[in-house]
This record gives sequence, C-alpha cells and structure tokens, in this order.
Amino acid sequence: MKIVADIFPAHLSIAPRGALEELNDLTAYTPTKKDNVFYVEKTRVVLFETKEGQSLVVAQDSPNGPLIVFREKTDFYLQDGDTYRVKTASGKFVAFKKDRNCGCGSRLRSWNPYKTLSSIYD
Repeated sequence: MKIVADIFPAHLSIAPRGALEELNDLTAYTPTKKDNVFYVEKTRVVLFETKEGQSLVVAQDSPNGPLIVFREKTDFYLQDGDTYRVKTASGKFVAFKKDRNCGCGSRLRSWNPYKTLSSIYD
C-alpha cells in the first residue's frame, strides 16, 4: 500500500456526479455557489494506492470514536499546492485541504486507518 495523502485535520467538499462541470470548479473549504455541494470540516482524509487501484477514506470524530463517513475507489486525483482534488469511480468530485487548526482533542489524530495485521510473534 502506498499512502498518497493522510491529512488531519482537513476541510473537505464533495459534489455528486453531474453537479459541477469541471473538477477544478470544486474548492476544499470556500463556500461554493452550488446547493448540492457538501462541506465537511474536522475530518481525516486518507488517499492511498493498492494493487486494486486508488481509494479515498474520510473519517470524522463521533461520540463512539472515529467513524468512516465516506469510502470509495477513485479514478484519478490532482494536486494543486496543498489542495487535492479527486474524481471517484462513481463520478463524484472531492476536494480536500489541510486545516490550519491543530485538531486538539480529536481521537482522529491517533486513529490508525491502515488495516495492518500483527502477530504475537513479532
């Protein structure tokens, strides 16, 4: 597994398929003039590549701990400075960027999103 980006805390915007003409029309945290673009704050966003392809995982803190709120395979991603823009396999557009806040008090900081196995013999 290759980690492309692991951003916490992050601003994130998601647009459903057909909501925007171009991927570059979506910004990570500035208000978008489209009603069907959703903004989520205080997230941890992980973009990674495996043998099967690229995937995006988004988690938020909940009363019961970290909760995965979005997970999908991706077609491709673009990086423009510190902003990532992703087109998912189903055609959604996602943009995310690091938040300047520290994310103090969130359990997402210590959450391990990587499914690794260990044995008692290691």
